[in-house]
Amino acid sequence: MTLSRLIETRLRNPWYTGATFSAYRETDGAEFHLGGGDLGPRRAFFATGITKLYITAVLLQMRAEGKLALSAPFVSYLDCKACEELLVHEGVDLTDQITLRQLLSHTSGLGDFFLYKNNGRSYQTDIAQGVDEGWDFDDAIARARANGALHVPGETKKAHFSDTNFQILGKVIEKLDDKPLADVIKDRICAPLGLRSTYLYCDPADTKPVNLRAGEEELLVGRAMASFQADGGMVTTANEGLIFLRAFMEGYLFERSLVKMLCDWRPMFPSVEYGLGMMRLQVPYWMSLPHRVANRSSLFMSTPVVFGHLGMSGSFMFYAPKERIYITGTINQLHAKAQTVVFVLMALNELRVAPKTATTQPAVRMVFTR
Repeated sequence: MTLSRLIETRLRNPWYTGATFSAYRETDGAEFHLGGGDLGPRRAFFATGITKLYITAVLLQMRAEGKLALSAPFVSYLDCKACEELLVHEGVDLTDQITLRQLLSHTSGLGDFFLYKNNGRSYQTDIAQGVDEGWDFDDAIARARANGALHVPGETKKAHFSDTNFQILGKVIEKLDDKPLADVIKDRICAPLGLRSTYLYCDPADTKPVNLRAGEEELLVGRAMASFQADGGMVTTANEGLIFLRAFMEGYLFERSLVKMLCDWRPMFPSVEYGLGMMRLQVPYWMSLPHRVANRSSLFMSTPVVFGHLGMSGSFMFYAPKERIYITGTINQLHAKAQTVVFVLMALNELRVAPKTATTQPAVRMVFTR
């Protein structure tokens, strides 16, 4: 199966109206930019969960500047009345013990406001059903408080995914830089890397990103998407996502040696471990078996280990260190988390052996300013 057929096959399913990815292979410097349907490498899409990589990059920059310490409690930087008694465990308020590191690694003990059901409905359910309800930071914190404590901060062998953690980190960033999060990301990441189509989504009337899909339904949920902010509010393109990912991993945004610090892995979901603001994913062999049978050249290839992040919308941003391949993009489908993983795996298998000319668009020259 060729790279272009990988996308064509996906689009035969009525759930998918578009798919795209950009990739870079370090071994020979080859770039690949492919898309189909209503998505191309330069078409804006909702990044959702991969926003957390951008927030992690900003926090590491602030750490290098001496503005924060990851070991410090978040309340040291954020005077937040809404956060009072946010984490009460066995009758004891432990909110002031939650550190920035625990927020980054999802070991804070805070529940996920996004999944919390109020009157039988969660924000996640609303978005998937096309209900466009917005929320603010206080709403998110109130839901997290109602969810109750999962555990004492830091006292867990597993990471417990919670968007609440990054909502708080976003507010810490705004406080320390004394400007809105959208401006922080623009000044610290987008402008230095020359990213013109990457930004924090804040205006519900903004129609530049392709609309999300849930099954065959197109979702018009601008208010909800503008509410995410630090936990999932970025907009980007496959092309610019590749530029950011390389800058993240190669030391253009912060010291390259710090990537190793982020790799403090704890189990989170099956096949997924979480470090500091970053996932480690190794897909079981059986999950890719149908593709391997259809494409016998990859039948006995090892399953790649990748670092990066997934998003609920079918977005992905990963680096495969053994194969030395970067890949970013989206299949833009809320109901296809497993299929997103399979798509990435299939693309990586093809990228290992794809000829250097297998690109649908001219490669974009990487220009960084330190």
